[in-house]
Amino acid sequence: MPKVPVGSHSQEKREIQSAIRGRASGGYLSGKTRLRVSTFVLYIFSIVLGLGAIDPVFGDGGATSLIGGMVAIYLVVMGLESDAIIHMKVIRPQLMLLVTVYAVIVLSSLLHTTSPIDIDVINVKLISLVVLFWFLSYHFACRFQVALVSLMLFAFTCVVVAALANAEVLQVAGIGKERLTILGENPNATSARMALAAVVITYVVVEDPLKWRASRLWVCLGLPILVATIVASGSRGSMVALVIGVVVIVAFSKLSAMLKLCLSILSVGLVTAFYGVLVDNPVVANRLELAIKEGDLGGRSEIWEVALGIFLDNPLLGVGETGYRREMLSRYHEFLDTHNLFLYLLVTGGVVAFLPFMLFITRLFAHAVNRLRATRDVLLITVAVFAVVIASKTGGALTYTLLWYLFAIIESYAVKRRFDTGASLRRAPRLQ
Repeated sequence: MPKVPVGSHSQEKREIQSAIRGRASGGYLSGKTRLRVSTFVLYIFSIVLGLGAIDPVFGDGGATSLIGGMVAIYLVVMGLESDAIIHMKVIRPQLMLLVTVYAVIVLSSLLHTTSPIDIDVINVKLISLVVLFWFLSYHFACRFQVALVSLMLFAFTCVVVAALANAEVLQVAGIGKERLTILGENPNATSARMALAAVVITYVVVEDPLKWRASRLWVCLGLPILVATIVASGSRGSMVALVIGVVVIVAFSKLSAMLKLCLSILSVGLVTAFYGVLVDNPVVANRLELAIKEGDLGGRSEIWEVALGIFLDNPLLGVGETGYRREMLSRYHEFLDTHNLFLYLLVTGGVVAFLPFMLFITRLFAHAVNRLRATRDVLLITVAVFAVVIASKTGGALTYTLLWYLFAIIESYAVKRRFDTGASLRRAPRLQ
C-alpha cells in the first residue's frame, strides 16, 4: 500500500477524498442526491449518444441537435457540482495539454483568417467537449460501474437503431445500391458507433464486469445485427476497429489459454460463415463492391497528400481551421476534412499543437496499460486502441463526441487512483 503523503499533500488528499464521497461544502444538493441526478442525466446522454442522427426533438439539418442539448444539460448539472470543480486540480496536467492544443489552433486561425470577425475561429464545440471530458472523467472515477452501465445503455441503443434500420423502419438510403445511410448520417459515423457497441458487448460477454453471469449471453443476440449494419455501411475502418477490439479483448482477457484458443477457432468459423451469408446476398454484395471500388483508402490518399503539403508549408503553427478551409479550396478545389485526427492537428496547429496532443494520448495509454497490469481488466486498453483507430479514419474527429466520451473513460482510472492515494498525476500512477 502507498504511504499517505504528509503536509500540504495530506491536506489535498483529504479534500479530494471528501469530494469523491460527496461531502465537500458548496454543493447545490446533498451528496447522494447530486450523484443520482448527475448519473440519471449521464444515462440519458448515453442513450442519445447511441441514437446518432435520430433526433425527435430538433429534427435534422439544424445548428441545434439532441446530442448537443444533452451535452449542455450535463455540463450545467456537473458545473453546479462543487466537487467536480475541485476535481480540476486532479486532472490539471491533461487539461493543460488540451488547452495548449486549443490555444495554438485558435492562434493559427486568427493569423490565417481573412475576416476580422470570424466566429469559426472560436471552436465552441471543442471547448464544450474538453469540459465534457473533464466532468465525465470525474463522474466515472466516483463509481466506475456507472461507466459500465453507460456503455451498455449506449450499446443497447445501437442494437435497437441497427435493427430498425435493417428493417427499414427508419428512413434509410442505399438499400440495394449504395452504402447504408440512416437519416442522412455519415455512414462512417454510424458504423463507428455500431463497432463500439459490438466491442462493448463482446467485453461484457467475455469478462462479465456487471456480474450478470449466464444472463449476459443473451446480449450476444445483438452482435449479428450490429455486424450486418457495419458491413452495409461499407466502412472498412470500422470493421478493422471492431476486429482489433475483439482481438485485444480475447488476447488480454482472464480466460485460460485453452479457452482463448477455442474462442478464436469458433470466432473464425462464425465470421467465415456469416461473411458467406452476407456475400451471397446480392444487396450486400453490391455494397461491398462499391466499397472496394473506392480504392485502398476510400479517396483519403489524395486528401492526405494535399493536407500534408499544407503542413509542410506551415510546419510550426499550421494554418488554423480557417486557413485549412481556405487552402483546401485553393489546392483541392473542394473543402474536405482530413479524415485523420493526427494529420488534422498537424495542419491546423503544426507541431506545437501536435506534440501536446500526442502526450495526452500517450498518458491515456499509460493509464490503460497500468489498469491492465494491476487488475487484468481489458476494457481501458481496448477502448484506447479502438479510439485511436477511429480517430485515424474519421472526419471531424476533433469534435467527435463519442471520441471524447471514450477518452474520459480511460482518464477516469488515473483520477480514481489520484482520489485513493493523493499521488501526483504528473506521471502515470505506479502499481501498488
